Amino acid sequence: MGFSTRHTYFRKSHKRACRRLLETILKKCVEERAEFFLLDLSSLSKIDESSGYYINKIGQSLRLIGTECFVVGVSPSLASSISKSNFHWTTYLHVQQAIQEIMTRRGVSFSYIP
Repeated sequence: MGFSTRHTYFRKSHKRACRRLLETILKKCVEERAEFFLLDLSSLSKIDESSGYYINKIGQSLRLIGTECFVVGVSPSLASSISKSNFHWTTYLHVQQAIQEIMTRRGVSFSYIP
């Protein structure tokens, strides 16, 4: 019985933390009038349904306020985990790739000048 109580407590605190994170992200993006948000998942090697649900919720909520979410830091093992689920995100291995995509959309480029 102790295990299920702790497990339930963990799930409730996890949900509270995820809701607070979502609220903070949305508030900051509105304040900054952000067009793009990069969500870094580089610390994950796999994803469970609960985490995926909240990542989806972040992406959907950002779209509703006009901010596009880029999921970055997706390793090959995480990509494999994502592909086995029903999550359909545009993902990038490196932050630089997402920034390059944003720059390309805006018609901005950098050139090396010797």
